[in-house]
Amino acid sequence: MLSQDMAQPFDMSDETVGFAIPGSQAANVIYERIRQIARRRHVASGLLLGYVIAHELGHLLLPAHSHSSSGLMRPDLDMERAATKKLRLTADQIALIQERLTVQQVVSTH
Repeated sequence: MLSQDMAQPFDMSDETVGFAIPGSQAANVIYERIRQIARRRHVASGLLLGYVIAHELGHLLLPAHSHSSSGLMRPDLDMERAATKKLRLTADQIALIQERLTVQQVVSTH
């Protein structure tokens, strides 16, 4: 979680609430912005925080450029679906994450 000040060095819009740097293993969320949006939109900040974290983790688990036209991985958060707790990954995204997380067991002969 980053504060507004910690997020300043990163090149992003004032509306950005989270980001994952391609090739990294870190997902970042800017809690103060999430809290402000939650208050303006009358959504629980914890619920919104959970969706932002899930979206950014999606970037770490899916290939680059993994935004979609619907669901959790949209480039902009669907606040109506978030408020009703209906944001989800698509079936294809779930399958791809499961495939990428499947670890091939290697048997050592030593």
